[in-house]
Amino acid sequence: MASHLDRESDREKENKTGKNPVNSLSGVFFFGRMLSAAFLMGGYVFAGVYIADWMGRRGWSSVWVVIMPIAASLLGLWQGWVFIRGLGREIKKSKKP
Repeated sequence: MASHLDRESDREKENKTGKNPVNSLSGVFFFGRMLSAAFLMGGYVFAGVYIADWMGRRGWSSVWVVIMPIAASLLGLWQGWVFIRGLGREIKKSKKP
Protein backbone atom coordinates (compact mmCIF):
# COMPACT_ATOMS: atom_id res chain seq x y z
CA MET A 1 0.00 0.00 0.00
CA ALA A 2 1.46 3.33 -1.06
CA SER A 3 1.83 5.99 1.55
CA HIS A 4 0.65 9.56 1.21
CA LEU A 5 4.22 10.75 0.52
CA ASP A 6 4.65 8.25 -2.32
CA ARG A 7 1.48 9.46 -4.00
CA GLU A 8 2.54 13.07 -3.57
CA SER A 9 5.98 12.46 -5.06
CA ASP A 10 4.43 10.65 -8.03
CA ARG A 11 2.12 13.61 -8.59
CA GLU A 12 5.05 16.04 -8.44
CA LYS A 13 7.02 13.98 -10.96
CA GLU A 14 4.02 13.93 -13.26
CA ASN A 15 3.66 17.71 -13.06
CA LYS A 16 7.36 18.34 -13.70
CA THR A 17 7.53 16.10 -16.76
CA GLY A 18 4.34 17.59 -18.18
CA LYS A 19 2.77 14.20 -18.83
CA ASN A 20 -0.57 15.27 -17.46
CA PRO A 21 -1.98 18.10 -19.63
CA VAL A 22 -4.87 18.69 -17.23
CA ASN A 23 -2.49 19.72 -14.44
CA SER A 24 -0.46 21.93 -16.77
CA LEU A 25 -3.63 23.73 -17.91
CA SER A 26 -5.00 24.14 -14.41
CA GLY A 27 -2.99 27.33 -13.96
CA VAL A 28 -4.55 28.80 -17.08
CA PHE A 29 -8.03 27.84 -15.90
CA PHE A 30 -7.35 29.31 -12.47
CA PHE A 31 -6.15 32.58 -14.03
CA GLY A 32 -9.27 32.72 -16.20
CA ARG A 33 -11.58 32.19 -13.24
CA MET A 34 -9.77 34.86 -11.20
CA LEU A 35 -10.00 37.28 -14.12
CA SER A 36 -13.71 36.61 -14.48
CA ALA A 37 -14.16 37.26 -10.73
CA ALA A 38 -12.45 40.63 -11.20
CA PHE A 39 -14.77 41.45 -14.10
CA LEU A 40 -17.74 40.41 -11.97
CA MET A 41 -16.74 42.83 -9.21
CA GLY A 42 -16.01 45.59 -11.72
CA GLY A 43 -19.43 45.08 -13.28
CA TYR A 44 -21.13 45.69 -9.97
CA VAL A 45 -19.11 48.87 -9.45
CA PHE A 46 -20.00 50.09 -12.95
CA ALA A 47 -23.68 49.27 -12.38
CA GLY A 48 -23.65 51.20 -9.10
CA VAL A 49 -22.15 54.29 -10.75
CA TYR A 50 -24.56 54.03 -13.68
CA ILE A 51 -27.61 53.69 -11.42
CA ALA A 52 -26.38 56.56 -9.23
CA ASP A 53 -26.08 58.75 -12.31
CA TRP A 54 -29.58 57.78 -13.40
CA MET A 55 -30.92 58.52 -9.90
CA GLY A 56 -29.19 61.93 -9.89
CA ARG A 57 -30.74 62.87 -13.22
CA ARG A 58 -34.19 61.81 -11.97
CA GLY A 59 -33.94 64.10 -8.95
CA TRP A 60 -33.25 61.61 -6.19
CA SER A 61 -31.66 62.85 -3.00
CA SER A 62 -27.88 63.24 -3.14
CA VAL A 63 -27.57 60.82 -0.22
CA TRP A 64 -28.87 57.98 -2.40
CA VAL A 65 -26.61 59.02 -5.26
CA VAL A 66 -23.59 58.66 -2.95
CA ILE A 67 -24.77 55.43 -1.29
CA MET A 68 -25.58 53.55 -4.50
CA PRO A 69 -21.99 53.07 -5.83
CA ILE A 70 -20.78 52.10 -2.36
CA ALA A 71 -23.57 49.57 -1.90
CA ALA A 72 -23.02 48.11 -5.37
CA SER A 73 -19.27 47.87 -4.69
CA LEU A 74 -19.87 46.01 -1.44
CA LEU A 75 -22.31 43.66 -3.17
CA GLY A 76 -19.74 43.07 -5.93
CA LEU A 77 -16.99 42.32 -3.42
CA TRP A 78 -19.25 39.86 -1.65
CA GLN A 79 -20.19 38.11 -4.91
CA GLY A 80 -16.53 37.98 -5.95
CA TRP A 81 -15.58 36.48 -2.60
CA VAL A 82 -18.28 33.81 -2.93
CA PHE A 83 -17.04 33.02 -6.45
CA ILE A 84 -13.37 32.81 -5.43
CA ARG A 85 -14.15 30.80 -2.28
CA GLY A 86 -16.03 28.26 -4.42
CA LEU A 87 -13.04 28.08 -6.74
CA GLY A 88 -10.75 27.39 -3.78
CA ARG A 89 -12.99 24.57 -2.63
CA GLU A 90 -12.93 23.04 -6.12
CA ILE A 91 -9.14 23.17 -6.17
CA LYS A 92 -8.88 21.54 -2.73
CA LYS A 93 -11.30 18.84 -3.80
CA SER A 94 -9.38 18.09 -7.02
CA LYS A 95 -6.03 17.80 -5.18
CA LYS A 96 -7.30 15.12 -2.83
CA PRO A 97 -6.25 11.62 -3.94
